Amino acid sequence: MKRINMLLIILASASILVSGCKGAKEKKPADNSKVVATVNGEKITQADIDAELAGKPDSYLKAVNSPEGRKMMIDRMVERKLLMQTAKKEGVSDSSDIEKKIAAYKERLVIEELRKKIVAAPGQSTDQQALSYYNEHKLQYNTPDMARVRRIIVSDKAAADKIYKELKAAPALFEPMAKESSEDEFTKSRGGDMGFVMKTSDAQARMKTADPASLQRNTIPDDIAVKVFAMKKDEISPVFPYQGKFYIYQLLEKRPGEEKSFDEVKEQVKRVMDYEGTQNKWKEYIDGLKKTATIQITDQGAAGGTSGAVEVPRSQMPPQQPPMAPPPRDAVPMAPPPQAPPQAPNK
Repeated sequence: MKRINMLLIILASASILVSGCKGAKEKKPADNSKVVATVNGEKITQADIDAELAGKPDSYLKAVNSPEGRKMMIDRMVERKLLMQTAKKEGVSDSSDIEKKIAAYKERLVIEELRKKIVAAPGQSTDQQALSYYNEHKLQYNTPDMARVRRIIVSDKAAADKIYKELKAAPALFEPMAKESSEDEFTKSRGGDMGFVMKTSDAQARMKTADPASLQRNTIPDDIAVKVFAMKKDEISPVFPYQGKFYIYQLLEKRPGEEKSFDEVKEQVKRVMDYEGTQNKWKEYIDGLKKTATIQITDQGAAGGTSGAVEVPRSQMPPQQPPMAPPPRDAVPMAPPPQAPPQAPNK
């Protein structure tokens, strides 16, 4: 009896192994050489479909993962194949213009691949490094107090006093009065509405280049802002003399500043640091290539009007940004430079 039971167990095990092998054979990958369509004798294979799907987002893969979706994708591939055949007959595919564009695109792709090879992803920044970066760039992660205001600017003190007196009695008249009397060309048509603004010093601290005209349009001088930001909604400010003119403000809305802690922005800081690290490494690589190269500029305009080939000393060559394709799709964008507060839309 024991022998019979043992024999049955062996036979059952063998059966399982055989069925498992059959199942494994049934799950073998699709044949990439399989022809899925033919267009005027030209084949479209499974390999072509695989190439079509490579790198596509999950949403696209999900959309074509059905008989209807696959049919639609193959239809599009058939159309492209047919159009390319027609373009070849018409001589379009071999035009010099197309060749130039292909060469330019190839150049960008090659440079981008070189960039990927040279600029390996740096190691993750440490918490201490990120904290130091955060402390040096706090303004990028914090927002100052802001307020939405209207203003009227006039050149005559008596006119300013008269406007102020009328507005104190009827604050609702500020908008029509600004359209009628203000000399501020940037806000006059909007009834004096400046949109959300900040103190001039806060804006200067956030901009590498503080354009005086832009600052005047989009900020309030600190000594005036302190008083205006402290006003109540719809309140009218006194007349402020500034740079030979007279200013009157109305407070519409306040937006208190926000200071984000290091812990709140730590991961964002690290991504920015890593991105800047790769950019700096790429620039250093290009600068190194320039130092070991002999570069001649024959363009008369670029060479300062002199004729003939002019060799520019490498040490005097201006720094350049990489002449390359845009950053890869997965690159982390740098934190954008703070912009001046947007003005209110035209009414």
